[in-house]
Amino acid sequence: MLKDPLVVTAPELLIHLDAEKVVVLNGDVGPINPEQEEALYAFVERGGGLVCLGDAAEAYHEYPLLGELLGYIHGICTPRSEIIARLATADHYLTRRMDSSFAVLEGVYLLDDIPADAVILWQASWRYAKYTLAYTRTFGQGHVFCTTLGSDLLTQKLPIFQQMLFRAIRYAAGAETREQTKRVAMIGYGAIGIEHGTAISNVPGLEYALVCDRDEDRLAIARQAFPGVSTCTELTKIAEDPDIDVVIVSTPPDTHAAISMQMLRAGKHVVSEKPFCLTTAEADELIQLAHDHQRALTVYQCRRWDPDYLAIQQVLKRQTVGDVFHIETFIGGYAHPCDYWHSHEPISGGVFMTGVRII
Repeated sequence: MLKDPLVVTAPELLIHLDAEKVVVLNGDVGPINPEQEEALYAFVERGGGLVCLGDAAEAYHEYPLLGELLGYIHGICTPRSEIIARLATADHYLTRRMDSSFAVLEGVYLLDDIPADAVILWQASWRYAKYTLAYTRTFGQGHVFCTTLGSDLLTQKLPIFQQMLFRAIRYAAGAETREQTKRVAMIGYGAIGIEHGTAISNVPGLEYALVCDRDEDRLAIARQAFPGVSTCTELTKIAEDPDIDVVIVSTPPDTHAAISMQMLRAGKHVVSEKPFCLTTAEADELIQLAHDHQRALTVYQCRRWDPDYLAIQQVLKRQTVGDVFHIETFIGGYAHPCDYWHSHEPISGGVFMTGVRII
């Protein structure tokens, strides 16, 4: 398990770094004296990791030793603007499977000169020219990651920025970053089976390994759609297979909780189709089980990534409109909302319609 990084909140913290693995440095720390600079330089040179965020590159790139660590970079400052960050290297641990672009609203130090040995990870266009937003390089026996994003609190709160920071800390610490294939099993091959199987097959690092269903005809359909996938009719085969890492639960909703609990106890990561379960008591027990067994537990909420949902989310975050007191959204036709289990209370908990007030 990696040790927590040292987030530098005052320059004097840089003097004693022997026990640290990674130092996180932002530009708002203030001036660094020569003794502190030399300590950080020596720390990275002998194998420590340095992660620079926000204004750090602009603040410290002209220091003699920190400038050498960063690779004698140079850049230009933008006013507070919408900056579109675009992926420059897609097959690096720090960028693998991340969104190809995302937007921030902040003033950024855009890098027009970076070291020749750097790997550029993220770029942005400004006045018809490309600039670097994030890069990594080795220095001595250590690793340096630098991004000029993150001087604004709203940027720091973005999930994609937090993911970038988490990976940067692991990478700078020298953690294992090779792609490790995860074998995925699916329980219940219904109407959504082809979508799940296709998604798994299209994600590098995932292997669609096993489908479990009590209906032999459905298993035959799965084998035809995904040649090479194994099939079974018993849950115990998945639970007892040490090579299965992740399980997707796609059975009727009233079985989600019991099956998910069984798989968590067997040491599997679990993705449950919606609805997650039928009661808050079941939800609390599932969350506690995932915590106790140190396994990921999530709900397949595909609608969270629909363009309309994301657009509304951005409008609200940026306070483009006033206070929102009602949101109405619907997927379906003008007839009965859904058939069978979607609106049948004993199976799915039923249908509810509500207005939402956001304070």
